Amino acid sequence: MPLTSVFLCATHTHRKGNASREKLKFSKAEIEKLPQALQKLLEKCGRNVACRTTEHGLYQARFRRNGYNVEVADKNFSALKEKFLQKLIAADNKKRQSEFPLFKDYAEDWLSVKRRVVKDSTYDGYALQLRRKLNPEFGDLPLNKVQRSAVQNYLFSFSDAEKHRTAHKLKTLLSAIFATAAEDFPTLLNPMRKIVSERYSSKKGKAFTVQEERKIIEFCSARQEKNEYMSKACGAICVCARPLSYCIAKTIFRQ
Repeated sequence: MPLTSVFLCATHTHRKGNASREKLKFSKAEIEKLPQALQKLLEKCGRNVACRTTEHGLYQARFRRNGYNVEVADKNFSALKEKFLQKLIAADNKKRQSEFPLFKDYAEDWLSVKRRVVKDSTYDGYALQLRRKLNPEFGDLPLNKVQRSAVQNYLFSFSDAEKHRTAHKLKTLLSAIFATAAEDFPTLLNPMRKIVSERYSSKKGKAFTVQEERKIIEFCSARQEKNEYMSKACGAICVCARPLSYCIAKTIFRQ
């Protein structure tokens, strides 16, 4: 005999031939152990799920509601109830996981919005960090599968390699992405909430002296490939915050 559809909220027993309809009844304590979405769903139906007994004494249940499709069967009624709960929870987990996009897809959308509001250099930095570091590590994971421990260990790997600034930049970027994701997906647990950064002392370089700057300018101006060396020389001097030398360098390279 084929399995007939079983509907929630059955309120009476119906017999047809040697088959009968019964109910799986759930206590309040059992309901409270379920995810919130399932609690609401079963409470709406009075904590009852209809099932049927075949002429061979096999209990069968099919649950189709709100995108769930669960079928269970067993000769033991108590075992049927346990199977039903397990399959329902598994179906709920699968449904919730499918609601979260992959990290790389969400990050791409996030980045497309940021492109409108940040400087080009900032955007390029974000894009580079995602392409070279974050996407290869987390890109193929749904957002809800990015674990705090995995992120923490990943950031520590840069700190262990004395790449503290890189670790800080990646932490800042991940925090921004997941802060937005947590607003878009209220059920998402933000893995960045308790991420910590190791303390480190930044190494401060020593500024060029005026004499050293002049040597750089003289060396670069003597090269045949002036245009090639111009950006390097001017960039080095500009970092040292000497506007006058920077202007002198530009004047020389225009000659």
